[in-house]
Amino acid sequence: TCFKNIQVNHRGIVHYFSVVFACKNIACSAHISSKLINFVELSHSDALRMAKSEYKLCFVYLHSPIHDDALGFCKDVLNDPNVASFVNEKFVAWGGDVSNSDALLLALGVSPSSFPYCALLNSSGSRVSLVVSVEGYCDSDELLEVLEKSIEDASGSMSEARSRNEAAENDRLLREEQDAAFRASLAADAAKEAKRV
Repeated sequence: TCFKNIQVNHRGIVHYFSVVFACKNIACSAHISSKLINFVELSHSDALRMAKSEYKLCFVYLHSPIHDDALGFCKDVLNDPNVASFVNEKFVAWGGDVSNSDALLLALGVSPSSFPYCALLNSSGSRVSLVVSVEGYCDSDELLEVLEKSIEDASGSMSEARSRNEAAENDRLLREEQDAAFRASLAADAAKEAKRV
């Protein structure tokens, strides 16, 4: 089965979650989808940093296998090709089982009132903010509607962050060019002075 030979490497539990998620949902899906959500195999903190560097929101799925709707939500909603395509295109996706420490730590921060739990997190500056959360079972269309609206609402702040970072990068490059030109000018002056002596 899918659960044999799962190796816990330095990514540990996150890798395990991704493999188990894919295996369970392919095996359980009535419409086997080759398109699954690409959960990054990183800690949630690293996933947030990755999303920030890509100017994207972080899609988070917290899995609680003890909740009745968890398997159905994975099979029918997260495994829906439209949901998977949208999430893969628009977000950095991270998922974790709340019985494991990293996902539990994130759950303590976002305080879900019910499961299944999905959220969009925005990492800007040194802050992480909750953009939206979907708590409890919803169908694919409802989830997509919430995600699409959230992207529209967050697009302004994401554009501002991108503009700020691009301006800072342009300033840095300009300073480097000016410093290089100044050093070259000093070297040329020194060479002229050396020839006179």
